[in-house]
Amino acid sequence: MIFKMCFSTIIMVEAMLTVSSNELQEAILPWCRKGGVMVSVGDLREEDGWWNSANNSGLVGVGKKFLLWGGKGNDKDLLAYGGSLMLGDVWTATTRIDKTFLGNGADVTTWNQVLLDPTSSPDARWKSGGDVLHGYFLSFGGDDFLDFMNDLWVLPLAPAIGIENNDDSSSSRKTLKVNSMTSTWKNNDTVDKYKHSSSKKVVSWGQPVLHSASKLPPNRRGHTVTTLPGSRKLVVIGGRQRHRRCLDDAWVLPLPEGDLTMPDSTTDGLGWNKSAWIEISGVPGLCRWGHAATLVIDPVTSKEGIAVFGGRTYIGSGSVRL
Repeated sequence: MIFKMCFSTIIMVEAMLTVSSNELQEAILPWCRKGGVMVSVGDLREEDGWWNSANNSGLVGVGKKFLLWGGKGNDKDLLAYGGSLMLGDVWTATTRIDKTFLGNGADVTTWNQVLLDPTSSPDARWKSGGDVLHGYFLSFGGDDFLDFMNDLWVLPLAPAIGIENNDDSSSSRKTLKVNSMTSTWKNNDTVDKYKHSSSKKVVSWGQPVLHSASKLPPNRRGHTVTTLPGSRKLVVIGGRQRHRRCLDDAWVLPLPEGDLTMPDSTTDGLGWNKSAWIEISGVPGLCRWGHAATLVIDPVTSKEGIAVFGGRTYIGSGSVRL
């Protein structure tokens, strides 16, 4: 297999500067990809070395942590699919201030790959959607090359963010690079090898079982997933189905109180069986996919809302950008 390695950079919003450094070049980096999901998971607190997931305010700053999942990569040996490869890997990264860079200080990033249990993980995919809520990453839908999907998965952030490779030796970095290539495949059998060859822990996704009468949103890709932390809800907006069907719907899922998964990835007994999807009618605007959405809070009433921008839609016989 031939993977193309990406040189990762962080765009500093505050300084409008693209940062790169020798530390980044030597670090373990995710594979080049498109259609993945990246979310901020909050601030690293200096007093205890952990993060405050309630302050999910962006990527720039001291000790910011974020998570990258999935997407479509490239493997030149997979000629049947034009070299495309679905990725199911999860990476975390930490930005911190390096005061020696450019004399004024700048954010540099350290990446770490999360070791996933392949027996309890979603299929590799791209054009999915995901967001963070109180210590968990929730994802919905996407395209695994064979079908568009409507499945819901939950990843606990505590073990994922806590997995760090503290050995800076070149030999350990090279070993991890080789292992990380195999772990992107779905249904692989490399977990036992990782347990013995690395100090990393295995992290399991959880797949909730909802109320037996819950109607499921249609399969889709190119949609958005946004969490409402105040009301503990997950919102899916738009997307596209096969055969050129553009979606103009929105779905809301009330989430259980407390833990969303157990350490062994099970979700039984946590209240998921009382949750059911609710379709919202009368969504304004045109149907769309490939758009952007984010949480907004009214500064006066503190009421939560979702702002949506752009995307593509069908008009007549073709698609147009919005």
